Amino acid sequence: MHKISFIFTTVIALLLLGGLNMAQATSPLPNTGAKIENPYAYATAASQKNGVILLTIHNNTDTDMRMTHVRVSPDIADRAELHTHIMDGVTMMMRQVDGYDIPARNYLTLIPMGDHIMLMDLNAPLKIGDVLDVTLGFEDGNTKQIEVPVIAPGTKPEGLSEEKTHAHDHQDHSHH
Repeated sequence: MHKISFIFTTVIALLLLGGLNMAQATSPLPNTGAKIENPYAYATAASQKNGVILLTIHNNTDTDMRMTHVRVSPDIADRAELHTHIMDGVTMMMRQVDGYDIPARNYLTLIPMGDHIMLMDLNAPLKIGDVLDVTLGFEDGNTKQIEVPVIAPGTKPEGLSEEKTHAHDHQDHSHH
């Protein structure tokens, strides 16, 4: 009887320890030093299979950072991907990319027809007024959870300046 009790106690202890380690592994990592400004997604029609998230990421650190992935709840979309538009001859094409670089003390603005987050295979239309829970993932393992409001297509969120809606991604424009 003592042998069964010992085995049972050992199994319970291992499960508890494993559960603690699992909880630590899945908890969000500390803030990345990234500040997210003006996140938004456009509402979609019932026939649309994909959606888009746009935002500005400020890197408030002294080191470069790289956003490498995005996660959304499966009830929103099957997956989220980082995308950009490229010119192939005279044709503009959308392509998935493996990440976005954000230089130290600089920013990157995700915009229509530029870098953006695609929500692939929507499981329901995005409706004006909805708020999406989104997790941005970075190369160093840090994550940043944000709330993304859904707005009417063709509009911009309050507080978004025209300066932040063009394709440049750095504050220093001296190279132009």
